[in-house]
Amino acid sequence: MFLDQNRKLPRRNSSRYKAAAVLTAVLTCCIVPLLYLVSRPGYSEQHKTGLTRSDLLVAMTGTTQRMLLPEATRAWREGVPTVIVMETGYDLTNTSTAFQQGTTSHLEQFADYPDLTDRSFKMGDMRACMAPFIANNTAGIDSYKWILFGDDDTVFYVDNALRMLETLDHTMPYILSDHIWFPTDLKNFDMSQYQHPNRIAPRCLPCNYTDPAEGPPSNKTYVGFRAPRACPCKPEDVCKSDNLGLFADGNCNPARFHWFWPHGGAGMIFSQGLMRMRSYEDIELAVRSMGWAHQGAGDMAIAHIFWDEFGIMATDPGYGYFRPTINLFDPGWRLTPDGHDMGTHAAGVMDRFEMALQGWCNEECEDQLQHLISVHLGARESAWHHADVRKALKHHPSQAAADDEDLGHMHVGLFLHTRLALLFRQYSSARRISRLPWMSHVYDTSDPPL
Repeated sequence: MFLDQNRKLPRRNSSRYKAAAVLTAVLTCCIVPLLYLVSRPGYSEQHKTGLTRSDLLVAMTGTTQRMLLPEATRAWREGVPTVIVMETGYDLTNTSTAFQQGTTSHLEQFADYPDLTDRSFKMGDMRACMAPFIANNTAGIDSYKWILFGDDDTVFYVDNALRMLETLDHTMPYILSDHIWFPTDLKNFDMSQYQHPNRIAPRCLPCNYTDPAEGPPSNKTYVGFRAPRACPCKPEDVCKSDNLGLFADGNCNPARFHWFWPHGGAGMIFSQGLMRMRSYEDIELAVRSMGWAHQGAGDMAIAHIFWDEFGIMATDPGYGYFRPTINLFDPGWRLTPDGHDMGTHAAGVMDRFEMALQGWCNEECEDQLQHLISVHLGARESAWHHADVRKALKHHPSQAAADDEDLGHMHVGLFLHTRLALLFRQYSSARRISRLPWMSHVYDTSDPPL
């Protein structure tokens, strides 16, 4: 529409002008935002929270001998308050001077807890189980809205996490993850038949969740478990929605499926509402009272605490549930149609970001990156680091030690933490992630950044 040069505009002090100004202000301030919220796909709550990094709290474990990894996480958790749960009797004077000098500027607090090595597979497992509850107790429950919980080799893409969490109510008890251990053979529960992530694992979706990828009810098909909408996600909700016959015997007890829980290395997100449900004293008593079968690993133990003490199960944020090629928490990567392995570990994720920044990532790849929540570096598995990561290090010699043979798993973890954090920043800037609604994604490779 072009302005008619012969048309007389109303004077600024005229009643018509004032009425138009008032109407414009009302539309701009009230009506337009309201229409946006109502029409926004997948918006499941009644408000947009406007989350910032200060609304988050990172909870992780650390040991004096492995402080190189918690220090490396500073690259991606900038501006996010953090509680690091150390071993009993820890001494930070044994850590690097750079680490000690940065604790205040990186908003870090420290706590300690015994390892209880008589009832866990690995050193620190039970300390990991207690870490989110210790972090809540240390930082104060009113100091945050969401807890990002993972290992010292878990990387969170904070910008994407904030976009996803804005669609949810932090006062509702939530355990958020779509990366869940579960058997692949539902008849013979052999330990070798378990995998993660497993799309058939029982879970819930957020209440009132809508997704354009779901399709009309008449066309619904479920590759895996038929996840119910439930807030919060309780075992009885899961049992009532069972389409796989998992609870056909009437025993509605998800805990009987050994090795069924969100994977700790992939990370989980807990709401403030979840942490309000039980006192720290009750949780510690429950942890120390559990039998060995529930305490084999930190993520196993914390799952049983949530089942037994909270009566809460995992909620899938939803976006990946209706898109079989997408996993929000530690996705890995599938084989290409011609059988080429793009990398199933952190090196593969790093490759995809670098491809996207050069304009070589297809729409499916972009969709995954714009909804990625976490990456598990697998720092303990130095064998694949030497197989997969060494190749990546050769492309970035300034980021790594000069001699590949001297790379220990912590040095590989340090490199990957730092490199992924840089790629997150570059990608967020290139795709304007902070302005992108969660249910949307941008696919534009016409002008790749330098």
